[in-house]
Amino acid sequence: WDSENLTRMIRELQPGIIINNRASIPGDFDTPEGRIGMFQNDRPWESCMHICDTWSYSDTPNKSPGQVVEMLVGSLTGDGNLLMSWGQEWSGAFNRGQTGILKEAGDWVKRNEAAIFRTRGGPWKPQEWGGSVYRDRAVYLHVPKMPDDRRLLLEGMTQKVLSAGIHGGGALAFSQR
Repeated sequence: WDSENLTRMIRELQPGIIINNRASIPGDFDTPEGRIGMFQNDRPWESCMHICDTWSYSDTPNKSPGQVVEMLVGSLTGDGNLLMSWGQEWSGAFNRGQTGILKEAGDWVKRNEAAIFRTRGGPWKPQEWGGSVYRDRAVYLHVPKMPDDRRLLLEGMTQKVLSAGIHGGGALAFSQR
């Protein structure tokens, strides 16, 4: 590959280009493949995943809408991005099953867009219960796996919490010390 010279040449030809880390040198962002990346807010990353068992289309088992949402939440709360691979069948048509899965996951995104778009991962790193994202002064928790005692202990918050609520519901009881 001669990655260093190749990268140097590419940057000379197109100075504003963004290059991933797949040429065996760091590049501008990391691309964990086939897994969701770990929390990393000092360097951009994008997990490369697929909707079935292969890249592009195949008739292998699809991930469920819930699994797609879980991958998205894992990427968001880890301060990364999700690249989802899917493609057309040999006929050129998109598979109805896969299209339905993406539409259902997209409906979830629309219902929760405040906790998704223009957010950053944190202030708490992902944990067994889920993770957090923030934008401006608002923090959003994504909690797909509520602990058995139905309580979350969030340590390190020094700012005064003004309110807490459940999306689509009412106020949420909390205490702060």
